[in-house]
Amino acid sequence: MRKKHKPSTSNTTAMKRMMRNPYEYHHNLGMNYTLITDNLIVGSQSQKPEDINHLKKEEGVTYILNLQQDKDVEYWGIDLKSIKRRCHKLDVRNMRRPAIYFDPNFLRNILPKAVSSLEWAISEGKGRVYVHCTVGLGRAPGVTIAYLF
Repeated sequence: MRKKHKPSTSNTTAMKRMMRNPYEYHHNLGMNYTLITDNLIVGSQSQKPEDINHLKKEEGVTYILNLQQDKDVEYWGIDLKSIKRRCHKLDVRNMRRPAIYFDPNFLRNILPKAVSSLEWAISEGKGRVYVHCTVGLGRAPGVTIAYLF
């Protein structure tokens, strides 16, 4: 049986310290996201299969670009296998480009591949792309900004 991890404020505290801003992640409030362009949404992690239902039905998402590392997913107790199964069932393509949280080499190491994946998904023209990391305030916006420019 998989051990459930209890969300704590340590991740939020670390994020606020590293980013020098007051943003907080409230896992218990569920996903939060923003429509950036007609075909691009940026947000926080999907937490359960029902989140995929919402993204597909309400937002027209057909591709998800997940920038989380395995340890991010494990920390929050996310059942990634059930989310992937729901994506498959709903014909939502789930792509992963794990990026290290607060890594100074992020731009050099993962940004080109992540932007390429995002560009490809958008060019397919089959629906919206949902780009997410854990909180939706660092890695996902970084990849999105790079794609836009």
